Amino acid sequence: MDQQRAGGYALGFVASWLSATKNLPGDLANYIDVGALRQVSEEAWQYRDLGIATVTPVEDSGFVNVVVAANVKELSLSETGEGSTEIWPRRYFQVAVSLEDGALRVVGLPAPVAPPVQGSTSVLIYTQTIGSSDPAAQTVTAFLGAYLAGSGDLSRYSSPGTDFIALDPAPYVMVEVIDLRSDVLPSTSLSDGDTIRALVTVSLLSPLEQQLTSTYTLTLTVRASRWEVSAIDLAPQAIPTSGSATPQPSPTGDGNSKGN
Repeated sequence: MDQQRAGGYALGFVASWLSATKNLPGDLANYIDVGALRQVSEEAWQYRDLGIATVTPVEDSGFVNVVVAANVKELSLSETGEGSTEIWPRRYFQVAVSLEDGALRVVGLPAPVAPPVQGSTSVLIYTQTIGSSDPAAQTVTAFLGAYLAGSGDLSRYSSPGTDFIALDPAPYVMVEVIDLRSDVLPSTSLSDGDTIRALVTVSLLSPLEQQLTSTYTLTLTVRASRWEVSAIDLAPQAIPTSGSATPQPSPTGDGNSKGN
């Protein structure tokens, strides 16, 4: 909770800092002593899509390091140097937030930093392709159709004890499964308790003919000789590397539409 508070506080600070000008400092004084600033821009920086990139407690201290990201308006000079183009690169700003005595306080001014280093791509467990005629694929298609487009009773495709909520009002008029992969191939002879984990790529179409491609990770379990969705997983499952553990899926999904 403290880290969440520090992140929100740093977000507001960076917004005020970018927006402040010499004549219109805005609410920057809520965070720092504006009178102590040696230089303040004559023109405000234009930015958009402000967000928190990382929040990291500083070990053995009362500080939290927050990195805030924003697309900032800049000018890119042409190769000839005779003209410029407006660009909006993603920039990152580091802020130190003190949490001592439960009070939020920034220490110093935001500092431009390089983007956070991205890790290597995880190798996922979904190595098997499931055809559209497979019973597991039919359950996935029907479940996501009911979940996203209101095309059926969600509980018909859900395991007992789950509590999924269909999106309401349904934002999509068409849900098409374009790729379905699993950790193991579904057995042709289903036994209660059999489980597979599935990575589903779907194409979504809105009433305004807008299209999205999304991915879902689901856990399916057999009951009464049929596949049911037992979890909308919180994250894809990766093949564990030495010394690391693979996070387990959530046992149930969100919602209010009860399973069978």
